[in-house]
Amino acid sequence: MAGRPPKERSFANMLTIELRQAIGIGEDGKPVTKLRKIAEMLVSKAMEGDMAAIKEVADRTDGKPMQAIEASVDVETTSKEQRDAAVAAAILAVQADNERALN
Repeated sequence: MAGRPPKERSFANMLTIELRQAIGIGEDGKPVTKLRKIAEMLVSKAMEGDMAAIKEVADRTDGKPMQAIEASVDVETTSKEQRDAAVAAAILAVQADNERALN
């Protein structure tokens, strides 16, 4: 069988199932999941001054900062269609990079 496995067998799906598992009961009597424990540990590290943890918390709450796009186009020798195509290609490249970073 070639290609990506069915959704129920995807790594992301299996990881989600694993992270939702309860590992204990909290003080409020509700289950504590692995995901919750990881989040608590991340925040704890950030509070200790761990810059990687601080960046991760900021990225997850505020979103990642916008990336600068540099484009060099000779306005005098290119047509409007060529300039528009260059800008569109740059935008698509940034979107593709952002999607890869999220996955």
